[in-house]
This record gives sequence, structure tokens and C-alpha cells, in this order.
Amino acid sequence: MSIVAAKPYKSVYCVENIDASVDAHKLISFVSSLGVRVFLCFEVKPRMSARQRLHGITPSHKTFRLCINRADNNTLLQSDS
Repeated sequence: MSIVAAKPYKSVYCVENIDASVDAHKLISFVSSLGVRVFLCFEVKPRMSARQRLHGITPSHKTFRLCINRADNNTLLQSDS
């Protein structure tokens, strides 16, 4: 019988309104510098209102899906970060 470590719990965040020059690697680097363990980070389509879609407005910002270790939630969500 072997003992295997349990998978760490994760939290998933939608990080919106990020400057268009930022990519996933830059975001991971920033979040990691706060002491947060990042499992996964990738760009997703920004949310848009019905009015924006109707008028063909393209967003000038980026949105990311960020998965971190749940134990680091408080570190990520500190207001001074």
C-alpha cells in the first residue's frame, strides 16, 4: 500500500481590466511575487455588456482566468497588493 499526497485545493479567479500589454507570464510573475502559488493562468475573452456587443465595441483590456492554491487566498486578496 502506498500513500499519496492529496491534491491541494484551488481557487479560481477572473482577473479583469488588465492592460493589453500584459500577458499570462507577466501576470503569473506578479502574482507569484506576492507569495501566491499559481497553478494555472490563461487569457479568456473579456466580458461585454449587450450594448457593447450590439455596437461592435472591442475591449481595450484583457481578462485572465487565474487558478491559485486556496491557502493563498488571503495573500492574493490583500488590499495593498
